[in-house]
Amino acid sequence: MYFYTQNEYECSGCTACVNVCAHAPAITMEKNDEGFLYPIRHDDLCVKCGLCEKVCPFEHPIYKNDAPTVYAAYDKMERSGSSSGGLFYTIASYVINCGGVVFGAACNKDLKVRHICARTLQELQPLRGSKYVQSELGDCYEKIKDELKKGTLVYFTGVGCQVAGLYAFLRKDYKNLVTSDIVCHGVPSQYMFDVHLSFLKDRYKSRVKSYSFREKEYWLTREEVEFENGRMKRKYDGNMSPFLYSFGLGYISRYSCFNCIFAKIPRQGDMSLADFWGVEEAVPGIDTSKGVSLVLLNNGKGRKIWDEIKENLVCYESTLEAAIKYNPNVVRPTKEPDFRKDFFKILRKIGYSQMATTILSCPPEMRNRRIELKMVLSRWHLYWMYYYAKRYLKIVLKNLKLK
Repeated sequence: MYFYTQNEYECSGCTACVNVCAHAPAITMEKNDEGFLYPIRHDDLCVKCGLCEKVCPFEHPIYKNDAPTVYAAYDKMERSGSSSGGLFYTIASYVINCGGVVFGAACNKDLKVRHICARTLQELQPLRGSKYVQSELGDCYEKIKDELKKGTLVYFTGVGCQVAGLYAFLRKDYKNLVTSDIVCHGVPSQYMFDVHLSFLKDRYKSRVKSYSFREKEYWLTREEVEFENGRMKRKYDGNMSPFLYSFGLGYISRYSCFNCIFAKIPRQGDMSLADFWGVEEAVPGIDTSKGVSLVLLNNGKGRKIWDEIKENLVCYESTLEAAIKYNPNVVRPTKEPDFRKDFFKILRKIGYSQMATTILSCPPEMRNRRIELKMVLSRWHLYWMYYYAKRYLKIVLKNLKLK
């Protein structure tokens, strides 16, 4: 139990304990030196009721869902505005059109990632797209409980520990609550993202106005930054961004992510959403041009929502084996890299700017040369000439072999 051990592998920062406490501020969430929030119990205010310990999902996990039904899917009308197949937006817009509300992660104008409530399709827009930062939940669980008591249909999305935290806080089932857990590689802190934004500001002599973690044209992780001076910078290979490179290798994830007890079957949400990496093998011929979502329907409630929205989707039933082949975090947590324990020590010693050009500089063998070539050719309007020349050459070589 984290309150007694102070073991950072035992707390995901889900906030169930602080939200359930009826004697505020007996428990507060405070940042450690890596920027991650942890609960602090103040003995002078605590009445020793033990409720915070009873609701801890890390200490008392609940696994109540079924073996999932697996789909590869996309919303052909909406996926261009989402990170993969647009399934979150399809579900969320259905809920809003039914008079419900949606809670999910959004970047505010200061590029802080927070869980917010959306009541209209316009308010839903900031919740779209991936944010590779641990979202601050604040009093989100309390607001959800208020809406549920009023009979409002509520859709909550978050990573597995956040969904588990919500259920632990509520301590009862609500028929009007629908959840999706987002399959998670691990979460960096807001502090680490702020360090990266400061690095970009110093390097390009302007504050960052907007930041995107994903690219739609080629469905991959990349960095797109808009600065206040109007300048745009893009790194189409995510490994070329020191932040995304360190995220991908697990250097900046929360310690509990390597000990995640929710990265398994059964999953926590009524549905689970992710990118369906490698879907071309599972569903030959599927259109992957703008991304494809992996959807796990984990119980009857998830399947009921699916039946309501599937007519708007292009979808193919698949298997769990195909789903986890290139997305193992569906069933197991990311392995902790050896460098994780030294990362923040070195950060404090030499600074992020120096790390960005040394330790966090992507080695040539990890660079995505194919994407880089496409980007260079596209910039000079030569990509399609290259594409058809390559295709023609393949046909010629194939004919030569036949002869």
